[in-house]
Amino acid sequence: MKNLIFSLIASVALICSAPVVNAQVWDMTSSDNFTTDTVTNTGTAYLSLKVTGYYGVSIQLTMTKISGTVGGSVVLQGSNDGTNYVTIPSSGSLTATNVTSQGYLWYYSNSPYLYYRVLATGTGTMAAIISAKIMYRKP
Repeated sequence: MKNLIFSLIASVALICSAPVVNAQVWDMTSSDNFTTDTVTNTGTAYLSLKVTGYYGVSIQLTMTKISGTVGGSVVLQGSNDGTNYVTIPSSGSLTATNVTSQGYLWYYSNSPYLYYRVLATGTGTMAAIISAKIMYRKP
């Protein structure tokens, strides 16, 4: 009985001392307010989201082949006004290859921009769906 009470008290103490992390996960939206967009041939597609009051930002991209020979690149861009975007220096990029599905993850412990955009550019004759989820944390 003493062991049971001790275990219960220890469990409650661990739960109460665990740090609270305020995190939210959202689908990024395209210009058409969908959570996905399609890259066709040499065209471009993008998904964007405004992030306010957060400091940790993690963006996970998934690119799924529909048809053709998938190629091209996907980069992460940032903006302070939501209109003029720049590719984020040293953020890394995904070089799209002809596979069924591929992904990439960007992470920033300090969110330097108010708006983020994933920009995909295709090559040749292809069609692929891009989707992205963003997770951000409050300080």
